[in-house]
Parts: sequence; C-alpha cells; structure tokens
Amino acid sequence: MTANEALQQMGLTQNKAPVKTGKQFNGTIVYEVIKSKDRVCHGQKYEGSELKGHKAVIMPGEYIQIYGQEWNHIHAPVDFDRTFNIGDEAEYDSYNLKYTGKIVAIGVKTITINAGDTGKGNVRLSIYDFSWRNWDFDAVKIAKDNFETMITL
Repeated sequence: MTANEALQQMGLTQNKAPVKTGKQFNGTIVYEVIKSKDRVCHGQKYEGSELKGHKAVIMPGEYIQIYGQEWNHIHAPVDFDRTFNIGDEAEYDSYNLKYTGKIVAIGVKTITINAGDTGKGNVRLSIYDFSWRNWDFDAVKIAKDNFETMITL
C-alpha cells in the first residue's frame, strides 16, 4: 500500500503524502528511500548504499510493510509487497542455509527477530537489512532449500 492509498483509506485525499525518508504520519513512518548506514573510516565519510526501488511503511510495535521493485535481476525488475506483523516468521541471516525466526519487536529503525536455539538470542536488523533479506520471503521455499542443502553438507 502506498502512502497515497493509505491517505485515501483515511479520507484525507487532499493532503499530500509525506515524501521524505522517515516522515511520521498518523503513527506510521513512511520510508520512501531505504539506505544503509553512512560509515566513517580513517576520517573519510562513505555514503550508505540505497536499495533501489525498496520502500517501507512501519507502525512501530505492530507491523512493517515493504514494497516496491527489486532491481537486482537480469531480465526486468520484480514487483513485491510484503507485510510482516509481530509473531510472523522472517529471515535474519544466511550462509549455506537461510536462518529464520519470529519477529518479536518492530521499532522505528529496527526489526528484532528471535534466533531461537542458535545461541544468538534476539537479532536486530536495520530496515535496510530486513528489506534486503525479506523482499521475496517464502517460508515453504526456504524450508525446502534448507533441507536440500542439509543433505549435501
């Protein structure tokens, strides 16, 4: 759902939707640009990278909606729209396997996922990392891929 659609549902169509990153509106926070954190190394500032086409709407303590287009594909960009609530499954890490857990908290800038029995406890992801890992989340496909990978390890 875009900000304009949300405004229409609330009956506020004459008001313009916020366009700045992190603009708060009626309790929800709209991120039109999702980028990683800026870094400083040896006094040199490095700008964070942007997830081209990714956007998010967050209601802290309730849900995060990530939507837009994923541009990391050869043939054409892929549209996506996923909403995650507290208690839903989401990916938090990967190497050979994709690791998933239940979302335990959704904040203004981070999403916290319970890593279960892995010894990591709760894992906190930035909006950038969460969107990058979960734009195409499919629990059934992840379970199948993990099973096939476990056989070969």
